[in-house]
Amino acid sequence: LAHLRGIERPVEVIHYVGDLDAVGLSIAASAQRIAPMVGLPRLAAAPGVHRAMLDSAVELGYPQGWPGAASKAPARGDLDFLPGDLRQAVAEILDRGRRIPEEVMGPAGFLRLWG
Repeated sequence: LAHLRGIERPVEVIHYVGDLDAVGLSIAASAQRIAPMVGLPRLAAAPGVHRAMLDSAVELGYPQGWPGAASKAPARGDLDFLPGDLRQAVAEILDRGRRIPEEVMGPAGFLRLWG
């Protein structure tokens, strides 16, 4: 797929952002495996956004994340979706049975990231 509809230049990579929990990582790992099979560009983590999610959790007073229904342990290998430096931080949160939802960013977090 050289061009996605409405985008004038070739798309070489799609950066995926989702919850930092077992379900979110499973979705990311599955999408990464399936993307080339359906003709999509390479799917990768969005490390800047994921770091900002971790920072936002700290700012909100939840550096270890939040408990939740999706706080089960990730499947073997799903953490490999994340870059090494983020993988360890997220693994520690998940090992405690906690998670970080993507909604933690909020407008201020996105402005810091892209503003």
